Amino acid sequence: MHSFFVIPNLDKPRTLKYTPEACQILADCGAEVWMPAYLREKVHLPGVRFVESAVGYDWCDCILCVGGDGTLVHQAKHAIHHNKPIIGINTGRLGFLACIDCHRLDLLKQLVADDYAIQERMALDAVITQGGSKRCYTAINDVVVTGGTVSRLLDLDIWCGEEQVINYRADGVIVSTPTGSTAYALSAGGPVIDPAIDTLEMTPICPHSLFSRPILFSPESTLAIRQGARNQNDVYVTIDGEHSVKIGGGDQILIRRADKKVKFVLLDRSGFFKVIKAKFIERGD
Repeated sequence: MHSFFVIPNLDKPRTLKYTPEACQILADCGAEVWMPAYLREKVHLPGVRFVESAVGYDWCDCILCVGGDGTLVHQAKHAIHHNKPIIGINTGRLGFLACIDCHRLDLLKQLVADDYAIQERMALDAVITQGGSKRCYTAINDVVVTGGTVSRLLDLDIWCGEEQVINYRADGVIVSTPTGSTAYALSAGGPVIDPAIDTLEMTPICPHSLFSRPILFSPESTLAIRQGARNQNDVYVTIDGEHSVKIGGGDQILIRRADKKVKFVLLDRSGFFKVIKAKFIERGD
């Protein structure tokens, strides 16, 4: 890799501190470093070329995020669209996906030296049908159906193809990727899934039942979520915690595996479960 489109999240206090150092390391290794043109007045770095975002995504060899896991999840959608690998420097809290610690920026030299691995992970396509209109979204972590900001019991019918799987009386339901299995779904009692496995995970949120459990579906499955006949509360669909859409009684959410995968760059060859242990157990998160 010899050209990098660097996307810093300036809302993170440590980002401005470590972004110049990261760019300098890459430049000293002979790499081209680009940043979005809208940051030209906010970030002053010698040797950095400011370009329009469309140009940066198209021309770069790799997208480099500086921020937290949320920054990387958001930029991963651009990475899928432009078929580019992505990696993150963690200036947030957990840094499970943004895997380069800000105190280990020397690891960036491996990128220019082509000393890295690529791990492809599945994403989800979510299609919300409302009347005659459709809205299409890509989810890296999850598609969440809830009652919005107010915790209310929902009545939801879940279908897989032509077969009704279950009716949930619950605060909501999460359909996640293996990547998302360590996010909201984990807090709701879902399993940790190796990202090398392609599967759709469905996890109820506070189900009103003693026997509701998470369900794993084959990667060829298409899930449909509709309001049940007894539902009397507002229903909202949220994609990766970013986009929220209110749906009505006759509306439907279709969720399936996306055609393209996210290409995460790995510098540390540590296994997935070693990272799980370091982030969730040793740190006490």
